[in-house]
Amino acid sequence: MNDPRTDHLFRLQNRRRIYEHIRRMPGVHLRQIQRDLGMSMGTLEYHLRRLEKSGLLVTRETNRFKSYFALGELDRRDKDYLYYLRQRMPRKIAAEIARDAELPLKQLVQRMPIAPSTLSFHLKKLVRSQIVLEYAQGREKYLKLANPIRMHRLLSTYGPLWEAHNRADEASRALSMRDLMEAPRAAQEAPGFELRA
Repeated sequence: MNDPRTDHLFRLQNRRRIYEHIRRMPGVHLRQIQRDLGMSMGTLEYHLRRLEKSGLLVTRETNRFKSYFALGELDRRDKDYLYYLRQRMPRKIAAEIARDAELPLKQLVQRMPIAPSTLSFHLKKLVRSQIVLEYAQGREKYLKLANPIRMHRLLSTYGPLWEAHNRADEASRALSMRDLMEAPRAAQEAPGFELRA
């Protein structure tokens, strides 16, 4: 941000907040930025477009999701990894595979506390993106990380941040659900409340 060609872009506080958030949480999606910063969608989209046009942000689109990254912070493969590792289940699967040099698929199914179909869904994404390698030895399928050093670096750098962020999100959702559940009771206890059939 100490570049005279782009300093004018950071005069606005919202734009600075957005950029710093993306630097801290590379690969973050539009809706997540909106939730985290409590910003209106129109304002957020405006500033993201300005940052993209100026070349300070780059995006990666897969399926219907657009991920945002600060320019020059990560290489292309890091962005590929982070796109999937930001998601809790692919991250847990990759971390489990990382515990062993090579892991039989049967053992992974036993270790993961999810349905085999869910595991298969996420594992296919990791294999397709060449983060996890799948191969056969005899009749058994094995898994291993394509680049254990990269995986370790990214998980150790961003993993704790993502986990803390996920816990905060869950706490926020739990509070929202509790508020929704308590609202009818609070309304009934309010003076002048009358239940009509």
